[in-house]
Amino acid sequence: MKTRKHFFLIFLVILLMGCSSVKAQTEEIQSTDVLHLILTVKWGNVLEEPINKEAINFNGSISLSGSEDRITLIKEMLFEKHNEDQDKIISKSNPVSWQSLIFNHWDGVRVLVSGSASSTLVVETVQGSLTKTVKEVFEAKKPIVEDLGNGYEIVIHSHPSPKRVLILKTIWGGSESTSAASAPVDFSGEMTVSPGNNLKLLTTLRFEKNQGDKIVSQETTKIKWQSKIYQGQDGLLSSILLNRSLNSEHFVTIKFTDSEVNWQKTYPLSQILHEKIVKEEIPVGERIYQLVIALHQLPNKKLIKVRNKPDVYLLEDGLKKPIISAEVFKSHEFNWSEIETVSEEELDSYAEGEVLNYPDGTLVKGSKAAVYVISEGRKKPIRSAEVFSGLGYKWENIKTIKDAELNQYEPGPIIIRESSHPEGALLRVKGTAGVYQVRGGKLRPIQSKEIFEANKLKWREVLEVTNEQKNKIEIGKELSYPDGTLIKTEGAGVYLIEQGEKRPIKSADDFQSLNYKWRQIKTIPAKTFNALPVGRELIGR
Repeated sequence: MKTRKHFFLIFLVILLMGCSSVKAQTEEIQSTDVLHLILTVKWGNVLEEPINKEAINFNGSISLSGSEDRITLIKEMLFEKHNEDQDKIISKSNPVSWQSLIFNHWDGVRVLVSGSASSTLVVETVQGSLTKTVKEVFEAKKPIVEDLGNGYEIVIHSHPSPKRVLILKTIWGGSESTSAASAPVDFSGEMTVSPGNNLKLLTTLRFEKNQGDKIVSQETTKIKWQSKIYQGQDGLLSSILLNRSLNSEHFVTIKFTDSEVNWQKTYPLSQILHEKIVKEEIPVGERIYQLVIALHQLPNKKLIKVRNKPDVYLLEDGLKKPIISAEVFKSHEFNWSEIETVSEEELDSYAEGEVLNYPDGTLVKGSKAAVYVISEGRKKPIRSAEVFSGLGYKWENIKTIKDAELNQYEPGPIIIRESSHPEGALLRVKGTAGVYQVRGGKLRPIQSKEIFEANKLKWREVLEVTNEQKNKIEIGKELSYPDGTLIKTEGAGVYLIEQGEKRPIKSADDFQSLNYKWRQIKTIPAKTFNALPVGRELIGR
């Protein structure tokens, strides 16, 4: 396949460019510019080995100084919930705040930030703080680290959105409870954005030409359409190039112009960017119709590329992570047929993520004899062959990679005989059947073969260990189905797991438009299914 052959050329080019830290900026940042970025913020024993084995209070928050700045939680990271009062999110926006108790590892959050370049961003915890301007964070080429002493740090990874592109999915028409009308309802209308923001139609959604559905006109700030609705829905997929000084005065307006509907409403663009979705009920006679404006982002774990370009990315929480070699692609058990082609505009709407690494727990070496374990994006050297064998590792599982690729990983602490097994390790006590994986510094029990395989783990990498080695690591919650898993249970529809929630997929059309295959759906026990909270509805193209 042409894509596969091009991977290694891409890898060399990206290495020369310093791929993991380059920020694609073509304009000098002004103090009045509003910058959009995703931050991954971790605190606790992030980089160094724990010195203090006791629980440490890391309650804190992330805030911005500007009155029109916005910060919104995307997801919490780890947060083991040791008791009712600790390890929980207190506020999800303006500021994002938490209670966090650290036991020899770290907690963290991923947040969306829209702030003036000159605004101050503060990560405040009981153990110490980190303060930077939004511009400094946006331009950071490496993780920002604040050493708090005793093996504790605050670490910020910055993922900028340099092109300021917003992709909106706008859908109008009947809801599930709307009965079919005897005659079509005219939902002709227009979408308008405020001056300084450029609007572009990417595609229509569910338009039926035989009913007269069509685009009437397109301008820099306005799209007009004709749309007739019986019971179904029509819609648009559009891109907005955001103004450099985006604030509450910048908006998008949806207006339905026919006298029978006669409805319009204006939304701040910053609201849609941070709230992800808005829904409205539109009464027409005795029927209730619906308008949905959603920030269009493909689900986590989707593989994407642009047509006629070889670069492939993995999506995660609004980030696009470049996959820079075929070997990394294969190590994650990805399938070439699952790569989805998107437009340049859609690709630009995702923030720049870090390069996708080999999975945690992967054994690698370069041209020299030293062997490393990949763990949380770093390479941890194994001190000796005796330590290697004593921890249960197998020589046949070592992957030899190019020195240039190995050198991209920051070095981590040396693994010695007394070390606990690092992130990603799969453990089984000799003579027993139960398998665990080390995640977030905890041993996560794996309760079924289905969950093991859904996480794309490998049986050949399970390490036989002693009870003493296993007991060095605290038992955590059970490993669950990963993001990107399609699930159902008896009597229920199809859902997608994302960020610990199950997102309902509205229809077969939505399912197929997202390039999913029916054979990918896993039927799971009702108890497991019902324990997952329901997330936002997943709307296809």
